[in-house]
Amino acid sequence: MKNHGTNEAEQQPPHSLLFSGADLIWLLGSVCSFHRIPFDPVIVQRQFPPPCSTTTIHEALTLLGFKVGTLDLQPGTTFSSLPLPAVAFLQDAEDSTAQSQDTETADRQDTEPFPYKPILVMKSDGEQLLFFRAGSRTPKTVPVEQVPSLILPHVI
Repeated sequence: MKNHGTNEAEQQPPHSLLFSGADLIWLLGSVCSFHRIPFDPVIVQRQFPPPCSTTTIHEALTLLGFKVGTLDLQPGTTFSSLPLPAVAFLQDAEDSTAQSQDTETADRQDTEPFPYKPILVMKSDGEQLLFFRAGSRTPKTVPVEQVPSLILPHVI
């Protein structure tokens, strides 16, 4: 994947990317559902109150029994070679905030805006990338050429 300039988020360590507790619950619930593992959002909310970070994702997924790692995407890395599903973060926080208005998580418990919006990458065939924005049940598909400008280079 190519870097299209360096922005503030690309320079930050991946553990410092903050996002909402509602997005964490959605991510964990989705991963558990995908793997057919029971999930109790109340327990997670008590153990991991917002704000949440990539460290929170690691700890919560590990607690749920998943093997977790972080990958910094390099030029040429393709999602088709990565274990999926994977968690990534949208580059443009303003775009992700505007587009998150269509999410189905209307009862957000977090009232302050968070700078990063996670996505759950589900599939890649080398030409297209299929993902869900946190809080949404509607998949999005983008050409892999657009991925470097869409997401930050830190993937979980």
